[in-house]
Amino acid sequence: MGHGAAARSLIHTKLNRPRVAAQLIERPRLDALLEAGRTLTIVTAPAGYGKTTLISDWVQRCGMRYAWLSLDASDNDATVFLSYLTAALAALFPSIQQELAVGSRMGASLASSAMAHKLADTLDKIDESFVLVLDDYHVISDPTIHLYLSELLHYPPPICAWSWHRA
Repeated sequence: MGHGAAARSLIHTKLNRPRVAAQLIERPRLDALLEAGRTLTIVTAPAGYGKTTLISDWVQRCGMRYAWLSLDASDNDATVFLSYLTAALAALFPSIQQELAVGSRMGASLASSAMAHKLADTLDKIDESFVLVLDDYHVISDPTIHLYLSELLHYPPPICAWSWHRA
C-alpha cells in the first residue's frame, strides 16, 4: 500500500486519547514517576493493569499538548505506522505533514533513517512542549519501525516526552 493510500484510509479515532472513568484509582507513586520521566517513558505491565488509563489520566492532567496513537496489529507495517504517526503529530502541528511530504517526494523512503532525521529536525523547530503517546506499542514487531524510532530517539527534540505502553 502506498503512502497516499494509507493516509486516505486512516481510522481517525485511533488518534484520540481514551476517556478516563469518573471513578479512578489514584496512583500517586506512578504519577510522580511520569512527571519525572520527561524524555522517554516506557510503561510495562501485564494486560488489564491500567497502563492506558494511567497514561490517559496523566496526559489529561499534565497540561502539555499531546499526540495520541492507539496501535493494533494492522499498524505493523512501516508505511501504515508512519502514516498514523504523521497524522497524530499533524493533529497538533499541521506543518509536519507538509514537511514530511517534501522529504518523501525527494526520494527518501518513509522507513529510512533519513526520514527519521527529517522528522527529528521538523520536531526540533517546534517551540512548545508536547507528549507523544504510542499506546500498545508491544504489537509492533516490524524491525523497520523499531529502527525508525531508534533513529528518531537518537536525536530527540528537547521538548518532547515520549511514552510507550507495552503489555
